Amino acid sequence: MGESQITITLTRPYETTTDFINTLSNELLRSPSHSNTPLSAIIDTLLNTPSLVAIDGFEHANSREIGVLIEQIVQQTKKHSRFLLSSQTNLEFQFQDLILSGEATLIRENDLVLSLTQTQDLLYTNVDHNLLSDQLTQQIYTVTEGWALAVKLCGQLLNQYRNSNVVMRLANGDLPFLTHYFQQAAIDKLPERSIELLCYIAHFDQFSSKLCTYLFPNQETLILLSYLTKHHIFIAIEQGTNNEYRLHPLFRHFLVRLDCTPKDSDLKHIMAKAAQWASDHGCTVLAIDCAIKANNYRFATELINQSVQTFIRDQGMLPKLIIWCQKIPLESSSASIHLHFWLAWTFTFSCLFDRAERSIKQLNDLLEQDESLAKAEKQLLKAKIESIQLALAIFQDKSEWTFLQTDIWLEQYSPIADPFDTAVVASGRFLSARLQLEVNAAKSAMTIAKEAITRADSFYGRMWIDALDGLNEMEFGDHRVASKLLATAHSCLASSERHASPMRSTIALLQAKALYEQGLVSQASELLEDGLTHIQDHGLTESAAAGVRLEFYLALRASPEKARYVLSQAEFLVGHFTPRLLFVVRSLRIELFLREGNLESALQEARNEGICIDQAQEVEHNVKVPFIRSERARVTALLNYHGDRFTSAATIIEQILAQTSTSQRPLFHTQTLILYCATLMQSKQTNKALRTLIRAMKVADKAGLYQTFVDHKRYIEHPLQELVLRRQRENILTEDQLILRLEQDFQILKHKTTDADSPICLSLSEREQELLMLLPSSLTIQQMADYLFVSKATIKTHLHHIYRKLGVKNRTGAIESAKRYHLL
Repeated sequence: MGESQITITLTRPYETTTDFINTLSNELLRSPSHSNTPLSAIIDTLLNTPSLVAIDGFEHANSREIGVLIEQIVQQTKKHSRFLLSSQTNLEFQFQDLILSGEATLIRENDLVLSLTQTQDLLYTNVDHNLLSDQLTQQIYTVTEGWALAVKLCGQLLNQYRNSNVVMRLANGDLPFLTHYFQQAAIDKLPERSIELLCYIAHFDQFSSKLCTYLFPNQETLILLSYLTKHHIFIAIEQGTNNEYRLHPLFRHFLVRLDCTPKDSDLKHIMAKAAQWASDHGCTVLAIDCAIKANNYRFATELINQSVQTFIRDQGMLPKLIIWCQKIPLESSSASIHLHFWLAWTFTFSCLFDRAERSIKQLNDLLEQDESLAKAEKQLLKAKIESIQLALAIFQDKSEWTFLQTDIWLEQYSPIADPFDTAVVASGRFLSARLQLEVNAAKSAMTIAKEAITRADSFYGRMWIDALDGLNEMEFGDHRVASKLLATAHSCLASSERHASPMRSTIALLQAKALYEQGLVSQASELLEDGLTHIQDHGLTESAAAGVRLEFYLALRASPEKARYVLSQAEFLVGHFTPRLLFVVRSLRIELFLREGNLESALQEARNEGICIDQAQEVEHNVKVPFIRSERARVTALLNYHGDRFTSAATIIEQILAQTSTSQRPLFHTQTLILYCATLMQSKQTNKALRTLIRAMKVADKAGLYQTFVDHKRYIEHPLQELVLRRQRENILTEDQLILRLEQDFQILKHKTTDADSPICLSLSEREQELLMLLPSSLTIQQMADYLFVSKATIKTHLHHIYRKLGVKNRTGAIESAKRYHLL
């Protein structure tokens, strides 16, 4: 924190402010004499040397006059130094002005959990500040959860070992390492009866005073709980009619291994009683936990099946359900099959695909073997299992098979199936239809999903369908409509106590991308942080891809280095999603290489993806998913364009544009038309290029798109300028808001109508322009390669492109031409 640490201990009462100032002066001032008064000297010192001043025993100076004095010092030095006052008396009234203004924080003696700031202050008071850093204090706060006892332990360990690695030993639950401390700091100071109670309590994730008095019905129980609370044993407490307690996980781990821990038979009896009490009082999560620990699996299964609507469909409690179901033996019964169906469902939506496949196979085997089930019940269970199998298939990008099978399922089961299952299957059909570029089928599937989820009355399910509905609008409709749909869902999740963070992340990423494509960059940037928080905790590749693309383009606005870093971080996400995300990362890296004029690296990255511009037709023939095939084709056209193979690029683009699905995908359609426009300009087909640009603008305007023109400015800047100049010469006044906005952003009207506006000059890449600046120097080709950190062959390739674009044959001609066009 960059502060010096000063600790002052007050051991006697202070009658006057002068007496108190003299004590502070003696402790704070480095020299025995000072030309100023003691108070002004104290303030000067704190201004010049930022410090954390800890005053222990402040109850000896607890008067209004000294309080005013402290407030005066704090007000004048608050930007440089801080005070930490420790007192056995309440200071809240004395410093109420500072507390109300937020300039002082009150830590009461019975606070069980400290804030991050309080944790920092406690550490800097008790630990050599040379051992601490903001990163380490944040780490300690995370490990200890602000539990004062654990924070003090970290302080002691740092002072003793003078090494931050001890904190990691604490985080890893090094039990031998912790045992001695917990024994000395807690157990040895507690009465035996309270230790016995703690050993029972340690087997509960969370407990309440009412539960304790029910399990241990004697007058001493509440007294012991109060005693343990005052001694900071609990990590959390919530005041109210039913006080809720929790122990730190490390302390629980320690307690359950003590010699006085209850016997298994006694513990099971207590857990059985707790399960029944919790069930009667509506504490379902606690009831299930206790029932499983009591080995009452039938009761636990019954409770889970009764509450699955809340846990999964409303709250998205996927990890908790996995933990429960893995502890319950799989039986051949309707209740058990229902339970493990939800386990398979949870594995699927948690991206644990191998485990989901095994779980689905177990379910099918059980269903096949069970002869006690009625035919109708067996058919319903079969429908449920097939529904999750279809959801798993779409998450694995098996779009062709899923597209066919979802149609069969909906026709066979939708009249009798649970509407939630129907919504899941319909959403799978939408995603598979999107990948198959079956636009009408995708829209029809979305209609079915929305109707089914309305009947299911599921909050979590409704959020999922709203996310897909927003994706549907982004892919096939209007980004303005999409952002409104997603904003409503995101707001609903943000304000609801039932929201699931991964779902909120999914919606935030899609909403941010919808806003970004409209040119609302600052709003998109604000949402991105919320979306990235849980980006790897959900299985929807589309939202992960939206997040990666958005973060890349925002970083690119700052520098290519930051964009490159974003892509390197995105590689860690690839293992959580389908191969489509890897293609997104590689295509963005190809784009970055091309922006830098590094065609060789772009081609190598394309080969890594299986794209080769010399064998495009043969390679793409092996790609079965139409959505991926079209995206790869556009990348192939882009590589041909930058390789000066304009005829090949135009041929590929014309094949893409000839497909009916292209015109139904506004963003993809617009981006393809932008590249086609640039290709036509390079082929000297100016009139056709301008018509293509106007066509791209019409498509974009209808779908609320704008930012893609900015991101691809290098391809459209000259054609747009030519379009504006022609309209000016012909006295055509445009009312097209998109063109007017681009004119303003690109500053088209500030360009002069000189030879410098020729497409030859404006088509130089960033790397080619950088190399052009080096031509007047005496650097050799090898020296220029060393300067730009590229190979000699790359420099020769760039020079060839520069000479061709400037219409010259050598270096001298390039320099003269560049000067004529004001490029040098």
